[in-house]
Amino acid sequence: MLKAIYSAARRHLSKNRTAATLNIAGIAIGITTSLLILIWADREFSFDNFHPDADSKFRIWNTFKSESESFSQAPSGIALGAHLPKHIPAIVSSCRIFPANFKFKYQDKTFFEDNVITVDSNFFSFLVSLCSVARRRTCCAHRMKW
Repeated sequence: MLKAIYSAARRHLSKNRTAATLNIAGIAIGITTSLLILIWADREFSFDNFHPDADSKFRIWNTFKSESESFSQAPSGIALGAHLPKHIPAIVSSCRIFPANFKFKYQDKTFFEDNVITVDSNFFSFLVSLCSVARRRTCCAHRMKW
């Protein structure tokens, strides 16, 4: 039975090569696209779920609206993160992350560093699952020795 089905399918594919190629390519593209969408959706819904308190961590977005347009952005003012816990009792703590470019000078050498990220001092308290408790207390306490 399977041998007859296989030979009939092979005969059909050999007679209608263009149609068969288009059908097989369409099915392959459809399956690939569906799998990519499922992978993307899974990653979007699992973002930052590795934190033990993921349901209590939030990212602030600003939405600006004018008469002609509106747009959203994640960066907020520098003072916002520092003042939120003071003015809203439900917010326990906040951590700000700032990307920047820096120029460092050591003796007669000058270094230009792009894409440097500076963070608040409580940054490691937000990464409980990534750092051990003992390491979090001491990881930034030592000074670099040149």
